[in-house]
Amino acid sequence: MKKKAFLIIGVTVILAVIVFLIVYILNNKADKQSEAICAIPPESALIIEINYPLDFINSTKEEIGIFYDLSGILDFSCNNSLLHYIDTLDACKYIESSDVNKNIIWSFHPDGGGKFNQLLVVNIPEEVKQEKVADEFKVKLEESGKISNRDFQGVKLYEFKSTGQMPGLHFYVKNGLLVVSTSQKLVEESVESLMSTKSVKDISKEFADIYSTAGKKEIANIYVNMSLFPDTFLKYLSDQANESFALLKSFSYWAELDLSFDEQKLSLNGFSGMADSIPVYSKVLNSQISTNLKCAQVLPDNTSYYFAMAFNNTEAFRQSLAEYNEHIGQKQLNIDKYSEIKESTGLDINTTFYSLIDNEVCYAVTTPGAHDKYENSYMIFGLKSQASAEMELDNIIQGIKLNTGISESELKDKIRIDENTSLDVYILPFEGLPELLFGHYFNKCSVKYVCCVNNFMIFANSKNSLFKIVYDVVLHKTLETSIYYNLFLENFSESSNLFIYFSMFNGMDIFKNLFNEQTRSAISSNEDVFYSFGNFGYQINQSNEMLYNNLVIKQQKYTIEKPQTIWESRLDTTVAAKPALVINHDNSSKEILVQDYNNNLYLLSNSGR
Repeated sequence: MKKKAFLIIGVTVILAVIVFLIVYILNNKADKQSEAICAIPPESALIIEINYPLDFINSTKEEIGIFYDLSGILDFSCNNSLLHYIDTLDACKYIESSDVNKNIIWSFHPDGGGKFNQLLVVNIPEEVKQEKVADEFKVKLEESGKISNRDFQGVKLYEFKSTGQMPGLHFYVKNGLLVVSTSQKLVEESVESLMSTKSVKDISKEFADIYSTAGKKEIANIYVNMSLFPDTFLKYLSDQANESFALLKSFSYWAELDLSFDEQKLSLNGFSGMADSIPVYSKVLNSQISTNLKCAQVLPDNTSYYFAMAFNNTEAFRQSLAEYNEHIGQKQLNIDKYSEIKESTGLDINTTFYSLIDNEVCYAVTTPGAHDKYENSYMIFGLKSQASAEMELDNIIQGIKLNTGISESELKDKIRIDENTSLDVYILPFEGLPELLFGHYFNKCSVKYVCCVNNFMIFANSKNSLFKIVYDVVLHKTLETSIYYNLFLENFSESSNLFIYFSMFNGMDIFKNLFNEQTRSAISSNEDVFYSFGNFGYQINQSNEMLYNNLVIKQQKYTIEKPQTIWESRLDTTVAAKPALVINHDNSSKEILVQDYNNNLYLLSNSGR
C-alpha cells in the first residue's frame, strides 16, 4: 500500500515538474525572428536600410555638416517623414536599449500620380517581447487618438486614427518586427511579403544579388530601383526635364549605395546590377573598357556640368546602343534620321565619326546662355590623330558640297583667338549628331559647328560658343588646371566607364531650370545652402558582372561674385613681381610683361596669351 502511495506521489511530482517546465518554456519562448528586409514588398522604389538608426536620426538634427544641410532642405517632419514620426513615439527605444545592433528599414513605394507611400520596419531585439512592444506602442498612440484592430492572414493589424493633427497609422508586430505605415494597403502587402516569402529579396534575383554586396558597417545602405525611383521626383521637374529624366528608368535596374558622410562630404558607393533580359543604358557603358578620361584638358574651368564615358570598342558600343534604342522605342526614329542625313549629304555618320574617336566621348555645358540655358553646350571626343581628323572633316565638307550644292564658304569658317592664332571651323548642315551617335543623354547639343584642338574634336551649337571654349583652352583656363577640381577628383579612381561632374557654383541656373516653378522658388529661398554643396561627382566602373558606383557631394565655400578682369591667363606658379606694361613694336599694341616664382617670363597680349 505504501509503495503504491509513493508511486502515485512520485508520478504526480514528475507530472507537475513536466507541466511547470512546459509552461515555463512556453512563457519564455523567444519570438520568431525575421530579417527586416523580409517585410518589404517587391514594388519598392527606394529602400534605406539604416544600420545605426540613432546616429542616422541624430545626424538630421545636429546643426552642423552636409547631412544636416541636406536634411534641412528635405524639411523632415512628422508629416513627410515616417522615420521622424515614429521617432517621436519612442519606437526606437528598443533598439537603443539593446546590446546588439538592430537595424531599421525605411522604404518608399509608388502610389500613382507621382506620389509614394512610406513603410518603416523596426527590428526588435530578441530579448524584448513583441507583445510588450505592441502594447506600449498602442498606449503611446492612444494619447493622441483611437486604436482599433482586425485580423489579416493570421496577423493582428492595428489602425490608429488621430484626434488631432498627427497622421493616421497602420501597424503590426510579427516575427520580431514592428511594421508601420500611413497606408493600410502597404501594411497588408508587407504582411503578405513576410508570411508568404514574397518580399523584394525573395521575388527579385537582381535585388538579392546586390543586397549581398552591401557594407553593413556603414551608417546606412540605400537600394534604388531605377525602373520606379524616377517616379518619386518627376512631379517636381519642369516639363522639359521631366521627359529627359523619365528615361532614367532605362539607365539601370537595382543599385546599392553605402552611405557615409563627414562634416563636408557625403559619399554613396556600391554596386548596380543589370537584368539579363533588359537592355538598359548601363549595358552600353559596360560594353566598353574602363579608361582614364582626359576631357578636362579642354573643358573650361567655368564648366557647369559634363557627362563623359569610355569609348574604346566601337562594335560592342553600336550593338548595345541599338538594343537599348529599340528598348526605349527610339531605334526606328534614329534609322530614319541616319537615312535622311545620308540621302541629303552622302555622309554615313556612324562609319565616319566612330572611326575617328579615341578613348572617350563627352557632353558638357559651361555658363548658361541668356535665352537658352544650353546654348553653350558641347560634344567632345578624343581623337586618334588630330591631323587625320582635320583631313576627314575637309573630305566631309567637300562631299557635302558636291551632294548639296552648298558653297564652301557656308561650310567652312575660322575663329581667331588673336592676331597670330586662328582655327578652322567646319559647319555641318544638319543637327542632332550627338544623340544619333551616343544616345539621348547627348540630345541637348545640336552641334553644327566643329573644330579640332589639343587632339580633341569639339562640336558646338554656334560659332560664338565654339570660340568661347577654344579661347579658354588656348589660355589653359581649363578644369585640368583648376586646383578645386583636382582636389575634388581625389575622391575618385583614375579610370572610369562613366564620369558625371556638376558644379553648383557655375551651374545654379541650369540646376534650377530642371524644376517646376514651385520647386524653383523653394530652391531660390535656400540658394546659399545649395551653393555650399559645391561639387557633385558620379563615377561608374566595371566590376565583374556588375558596375561599381561612386557618388560624392562635397561642400565648398565660394565667393559668389567673380572679379571683373580685362584679361586672364594661367601661369605655371605665383606672380613674383608687379606686372609691367610694355609696347609691342611690331603692331604698337600694349602688352603685359610678368615673371613667376619659377623665373619664367611671360609676354601677354590683351587676350591673355
